Amino acid sequence: MATGSRTPGESGKKLLERASALTFLEPGRYETTKSKWEKNRDHRACLGFSRLADSRYTVFVKIFIETAEKFFLVGHKVNYYVFTDRIKDIPTNITLAEGRQLIILEVSSHQRWQDVSMRRMEMIRDHTIRRFINEVDYLVCVDVDMKFSDEVGVEILSDVFGTLHPGFFGSSRERFTYERRKQSTACIPSDEGDFYYAGDILAAR
Repeated sequence: MATGSRTPGESGKKLLERASALTFLEPGRYETTKSKWEKNRDHRACLGFSRLADSRYTVFVKIFIETAEKFFLVGHKVNYYVFTDRIKDIPTNITLAEGRQLIILEVSSHQRWQDVSMRRMEMIRDHTIRRFINEVDYLVCVDVDMKFSDEVGVEILSDVFGTLHPGFFGSSRERFTYERRKQSTACIPSDEGDFYYAGDILAAR
């Protein structure tokens, strides 16, 4: 739940209206998805860490997985894939429910955090082609320095899933820090873009 005392501007109000319209449609879609998954629990969702668990982040792995066991797709099969350059520092004495397993994947280290952030999608892409596509139905990428505090269910399992960035919720598109350089293949024109998504949790089929 997002709270705040700031009153949105006119463009922000329109954005909130669009967000409200999307939210209104969610319950029906959620119930349909939930019903389908409850009938067939043999699907295996993959929970992957989109941030490299290097020397600065291995300390978060245990609490991350322990809270995921309490709240993330409880009752479903899950593979926890951990990308790391420090395999020996990843705790393995974590109790997992039946059908859930921890898989540690060794990757190259990077000195700068910017390089880790920029190359994480490359790592996910390469491992998806080589492995994930043959082992799971869905891939959920979450930063390892997070923890679950409430239920996350099958409502996130869709072709593409993302979370709105709390720092830009209700803002006009003029405030979004999109790539605006026209020479970039990732450029988003100034008159396009309705939402600004966070990169700490995303999913796809």
